[in-house]
Amino acid sequence: MLLSDDKVRHTILSIVKEETGPIGSRKLSDKLKEIGLELSEAAIRYHLRILEERGYITKVGNFGRKITSKGLSELKRANVPYRVGSFLAKKEEQMYRSNFDIESGTGEILVNLCKFERKYLDQILDIFKECYRLGLATSPLVKTTETNALLNHNEVGLYYISGIAIDGILLRHGMNVNLRYGGVVEFKDFVPVRFIDMVGYESASISSLELFSARPYSVLSVLDKGDGECPATFREVPGIAYNELIKIKKKLEEYYIDGVLSIGKPNQEVLGIPVSVDRAGVALATSSTPLAVAQERGIEVEVEIMVDVLDYNSLEMP
Repeated sequence: MLLSDDKVRHTILSIVKEETGPIGSRKLSDKLKEIGLELSEAAIRYHLRILEERGYITKVGNFGRKITSKGLSELKRANVPYRVGSFLAKKEEQMYRSNFDIESGTGEILVNLCKFERKYLDQILDIFKECYRLGLATSPLVKTTETNALLNHNEVGLYYISGIAIDGILLRHGMNVNLRYGGVVEFKDFVPVRFIDMVGYESASISSLELFSARPYSVLSVLDKGDGECPATFREVPGIAYNELIKIKKKLEEYYIDGVLSIGKPNQEVLGIPVSVDRAGVALATSSTPLAVAQERGIEVEVEIMVDVLDYNSLEMP
């Protein structure tokens, strides 16, 4: 396999990231061979030195090297085009895996995972509840974990319902959902007014998660004063399904699943966004909006989207 030096280093960085602890040169060499990339010991040392000099990895005694926060940011930057396509493919797969039934309140539902220092758990749980109360979160229902392989020492993980779970539910009711945009919605007096920034999923250079991570928000201002910005997504469904869509929304509220900012009637624009012919638009606050609030409050949070499906009844109100 012939790759540029940058692609080789990004490949090495990806392998280091996937390890739960420091990785040594020999294991790294084996991992590279597994994907068809054979490098001499000298070449591996050279690339590791470059990555260290750039601050992307750090040496941990004689145990090997681990990725730094700067290295994680570099991977995000480098992998954006791939991850947008990967996101859309993963969304389709996970929508089919989710089988939550709104009549019985049973089944598995799609979840994201966030992780943070354990000392912030109560504060973040309160943020989820407050955001949901104001319609700025998909759900307040969560499940904590301290055993996930992605967690570091002194970290706790929190599973929470993904906004894509709603798309899966609509799909199970025969609605073809077209997730079109990720963006930012302006609020005035606690009311969503318009999209002020957005990117198209099909042609994006960044995903809505990228948008969430890369720009500052003022969601905290929405919570406190009613004015500010909130990350959001926009999708379309067949206009003929509008009445059924409203019924499903009301039913989901019984299970503490919502986050709907606005639903338009067929051919009616939603928060300033026109819809396709004979389609109805739906704007949702992103399920990770509470984590944007946490970041505004100085809490470092990492997010993994659509990590799994969990039994709905294993999730709890904080």
